[in-house]
Amino acid sequence: MKHFFKPKTCALIGATNKKASVGRALSLNLLNSQTRSYFINPNHNNILGKKCFNSFTEIKEEIDLVIVAVPAKVVLKVAKDISKKGTKGVIIISAGFAEVGEIEKQERLKNIFKKSNINFIGPNSLGVITPSIFNGSFAPFEPLKGEVAFISQSGALIDSVIDQSLLKGYGFSHLVSYGNGVDLGTPDFLEYLDNDKNTKSIAIYLESLKNGRRFIKKAKKIKTPIVVLKGGKTKEGSKAASSHTGSLAGKPEIYSAGFKKAGVFEVDRVDDLFVVAEALAFSPKFRGGVGLVTNGGAVAVLLSDWFSKMGLSFSKISPESKRKLNGFLNKAANIKNPLDILGDALTKTYEKSCRIMLNESDALAILQTPQMMTNIKENAKMIVSLKKEFPKKTIVVGFIGGQETKKGVEILKKGKVPCFLSPYKVALALKALKE
Repeated sequence: MKHFFKPKTCALIGATNKKASVGRALSLNLLNSQTRSYFINPNHNNILGKKCFNSFTEIKEEIDLVIVAVPAKVVLKVAKDISKKGTKGVIIISAGFAEVGEIEKQERLKNIFKKSNINFIGPNSLGVITPSIFNGSFAPFEPLKGEVAFISQSGALIDSVIDQSLLKGYGFSHLVSYGNGVDLGTPDFLEYLDNDKNTKSIAIYLESLKNGRRFIKKAKKIKTPIVVLKGGKTKEGSKAASSHTGSLAGKPEIYSAGFKKAGVFEVDRVDDLFVVAEALAFSPKFRGGVGLVTNGGAVAVLLSDWFSKMGLSFSKISPESKRKLNGFLNKAANIKNPLDILGDALTKTYEKSCRIMLNESDALAILQTPQMMTNIKENAKMIVSLKKEFPKKTIVVGFIGGQETKKGVEILKKGKVPCFLSPYKVALALKALKE
């Protein structure tokens, strides 16, 4: 799989100077990669200042990866040329196959590469990205480097996710758009990503699985945690999936049962996919109850509601811990779990309370609302230090706010502490981390 994610050499068939085109976007992204790239287009001698070849067979060097971005009507001819010279892998960007009813053409494409023993991604793919190393896609944005791998049957969804990630400040180890998944699909990427030292969790968007048993077997085998969002769960969604990637979506309850059997956490929203992926990447799992420290009663109430709905519980506070808390908390504070240390709580009060609750629980939720006395940055730094001091404890943070809160969120993300902007997301993250 390495030649798909970190190819030393890459040839782009369909490179072009034409503005606002897939071929030009791919060309620009390849030029910004660490890969040695070759451009192929018989109608050009030079593209973006780089020599252009008439055909793939003209290139003398061995090519690790070939990207095909030409009209569907010439893809089969191009595939035959690739098979003659040979390569380690191919990405078919071109659309116009099973998703538009061209099933026979798709089968012919599959057979051409099968005879030559060449694996391929696509057709109807956005491409593959390994941030800061390789961008073999026509995505309009370069994602940040991070710990979450994203495998998606949809390329357009990847574009939206990258854009959102740049706003929210999270990154990726790899992104894969496998489109119609004629050859390589979700199960094929799992083992590689499990062995990748930069990947701490795997997020998946899929509409169908060709071989559900193979997916379950692979998912159960790997150690890297997986979270999945299944599209096409309704009758109308299933119809849309068929015209999108040529998928037969299948019964949602069968998929859900399979995910559960494989130890894969399933979500229903795109936002939730990355809430859980971030939590799984940065925190160990836990058993038992959760300790909660907050400076706002309302957010504790809301979190408690979500705990009840998600089957989570709060840990009990021992008499000795209550005595310690009474020694420094405001007399108006109610010593229990959830622990509301009130709106005037300073960083030192937060820290003392969190230390006591960490000793009482395997997991700690910290909720903060921005009060006049709240030192957002110092509280964030304190929490990062606690995570380093208690690496085996699960710590999930909810900095509930916006503009001012952002300063603390950035510190927490750099410190690899899961941090979210709502009680619901904090609860969801903890549910995913509960064994």
